[in-house]
Amino acid sequence: MKPGSHIYLLTFILIYLFTPSTGLTEGGSKSSSGTDQLLAKADHARKTLLTSPDKIKYRDNWLKCISKYQEIYENYPKSNQAPWALYQAALLYRRLYKYSSLDKDLDNALILFKKLTDGYKDHRLADDGLYQRGDIYYREKNDPAQAYV
Repeated sequence: MKPGSHIYLLTFILIYLFTPSTGLTEGGSKSSSGTDQLLAKADHARKTLLTSPDKIKYRDNWLKCISKYQEIYENYPKSNQAPWALYQAALLYRRLYKYSSLDKDLDNALILFKKLTDGYKDHRLADDGLYQRGDIYYREKNDPAQAYV
């Protein structure tokens, strides 16, 4: 071994030991690349659903798409993708309501927007979630007082 080469070896070992792997990281959140892939699949499913006149007709297709986003925010709540997943799932429930007219879809949207605003207060989508809640109460629920709150 050349003089000084042990320093390079020690540096390499330290970098290797303290670099996060592609598995779970501290706090039970999946590495960014893993949740990025899940989010990409969910986004693809959403785009496919919303551009397919045949798929958009069936509630089951909506729920499958929503569940892809739910998987992200339920299993990886500390990931950077969780707020986006919550927001998209809530928007999908709101859009589904326009087809289904089922109050439970609107209520699910409200619940998810509230999870977003309460759980991710400093995220850039928190104010969008708050706006969506107010808009739902104003437009669909016909409750201007609650919309103001």
